[in-house]
Amino acid sequence: MYSTLRNNQHLNLVIIGIRFLVGFAFIPSGLKKLLGERFTTIGTDNPIGYFFEALYRTGDY
Repeated sequence: MYSTLRNNQHLNLVIIGIRFLVGFAFIPSGLKKLLGERFTTIGTDNPIGYFFEALYRTGDY
């Protein structure tokens, strides 16, 4: 079954397309990190916002 799926040209094109879409989805968040901007605008009163603020202030991320 695996070899049948791997030899299907249409399925391979769909998988390549999905890989590109997933890759492009990570570009905006990666650019924010490279430019040194905050990850999100969630306030520190929210536990997730507090976590991202701690990541931002460490300087390593």
